Amino acid sequence: MERRTLLFVVLSLAIWYGWMLLFPPPEPVPEASDLPATVEAPAPGVVPAPVVPEPDAPEQTEAIQKCHTRSTWSSHGGGLASVTFDDYHAPIEVTPIYSWVMSGFSGAWEPYSAPEGPAEIVGGNGAAFALGAGELTHAPVALTPAGAGVVGGAGRIGPIQIEQTFRPAGDAEKPCHFVMDVRWTNTGSAAFTEPLWVSAHDALPEGGGGMMSRYTNQAYAVGLIDGGLWSLTEYAELTGPTLVDDGTVQWFGIMDRYFAALAVPSEPHGQLMQTRLQQGDTTLDGVHWIAADGLAAGASHTESFQVYLGEKNLDRLSLVHPDLGDAVELGWFGFFARMLLWMLKLFQAGVGNWGLAIILLTVTVKVVFFPLTHSAFKSGQAMQAIQPELKRLREDLKDNQEELNRRTIELFRENKVNPVGGCFPMLIQIPVF
Repeated sequence: MERRTLLFVVLSLAIWYGWMLLFPPPEPVPEASDLPATVEAPAPGVVPAPVVPEPDAPEQTEAIQKCHTRSTWSSHGGGLASVTFDDYHAPIEVTPIYSWVMSGFSGAWEPYSAPEGPAEIVGGNGAAFALGAGELTHAPVALTPAGAGVVGGAGRIGPIQIEQTFRPAGDAEKPCHFVMDVRWTNTGSAAFTEPLWVSAHDALPEGGGGMMSRYTNQAYAVGLIDGGLWSLTEYAELTGPTLVDDGTVQWFGIMDRYFAALAVPSEPHGQLMQTRLQQGDTTLDGVHWIAADGLAAGASHTESFQVYLGEKNLDRLSLVHPDLGDAVELGWFGFFARMLLWMLKLFQAGVGNWGLAIILLTVTVKVVFFPLTHSAFKSGQAMQAIQPELKRLREDLKDNQEELNRRTIELFRENKVNPVGGCFPMLIQIPVF
């Protein structure tokens, strides 16, 4: 058994080395963090001077490029109308045959489809981190861009003046890190009693949850509330604002299986509302994060957000904020998954190749569990050896179940056989595999 395992490992390594010689990997793409951002970062906390936009002012946009990401800031709401990843192709979509059968054999079955263009997390009609005040069904505020290389602007909804800046963070060790500062000011003489909010909406596909999500890469609204990950994946019944949870919001945004656009308030607070907006002919689904329930006359309310725009890389997410690591969903056995992922990265750092790192991790796991595997194998052999005697007992005592049970237990004890010894060691290994 051991010789066959060793032979398998040696042959696997030989095949891998031969493949690498014939088909060497491409040169690595430079980190996008080494590329210059398209905007200059203003000093932290700087908000452009208030400017009231003209009614029905046309949309103005600013481009922000950093960390493989090309984002478009829009003056309609001060949010991101699109977030695109130029260095990544749109993920291949898989259509399992059972979903085609359940659809009534609609059209020809295409198991795989490759969308054209780069990957994106917010489409061209989205509104990620748009701003507003008042009813959640209202459109986000219209901002007048600040100009002078500053992404952001100012606008007004009733008595509430809203000012914003959005900039790439200056820390080179956090390549996907952005900062957004917002200030709401009540310029009226009476208290404002409606909510101040930041929203995250996009034209999200319906039916993103359930069994079908196993084979799809659909974007969905998401939030971390009191340490629990919540996601909006079913929209068919969504008609009006609905409180997601009365817990404390740690972060919120939009993500799919591979990419994320997430905002982290300076400290956990606020409430998350599940909402649907209508923007012309486009239906936008997502969430409103309620920063405050109102604002006294002449008072201001400020918020600062750490924003992550990039691939769901556990290390990069955790660099921006420790809680963002929860955006990487590792399933029921996340504890084991994180441990194995750490080991895989350790091997990759040592050998410089993911393929070899996977082989080394597999061998390591097999070595660690070898005592359990060997115990299960020995137990199986012992159980096989007493099968003839067990069969004889069952035939002789088929009419006396009590005596059969007693004699069976004695037989196990005499031969030192554990009836669950063959399967229990394998059950222990299931979470890791």
